[in-house]
Amino acid sequence: MSPLTNEQALAELRKFAGIQFDPVVVDAFVKTHHVEGVADPGRTVQPRPIPLLGQAAAARLAEPPSTTPALMPGQPAQATGTPTPSAEQA
Repeated sequence: MSPLTNEQALAELRKFAGIQFDPVVVDAFVKTHHVEGVADPGRTVQPRPIPLLGQAAAARLAEPPSTTPALMPGQPAQATGTPTPSAEQA
């Protein structure tokens, strides 16, 4: 029997992780320099973290305020230079 290639050996480790090999040890081994450059089709893709609503809100609050002033309740709108017809003029 011929020795396994590096890719075959890594595939065997992945295949039997949790059965013959401790999966934590296999994952730790895969992160070492011994496995650099070896194709690892069994590697799981890490999901991208999704920010929580509270984190997104905190990030928006940390942004500097916009240059246009926001209207507060009860505050009259500023004139834009274009008169609007009132009910009396119509």
